[in-house]
Amino acid sequence: MPLARRRGEVMLVTQEQHVFSGTLRDNLTLAGPAPDERLWHALAGVVWAG
Repeated sequence: MPLARRRGEVMLVTQEQHVFSGTLRDNLTLAGPAPDERLWHALAGVVWAG
């Protein structure tokens, strides 16, 4: 595997909490706003709906 590709596959994971510091909606929409329908679809995919 070329070095450039390996560097693209590696990421740093810190021990600090960055996810779930706000509401679940806040964390589901980190990349941008989303309608309720899309959020419910995402939750259903991980069996959190209901």
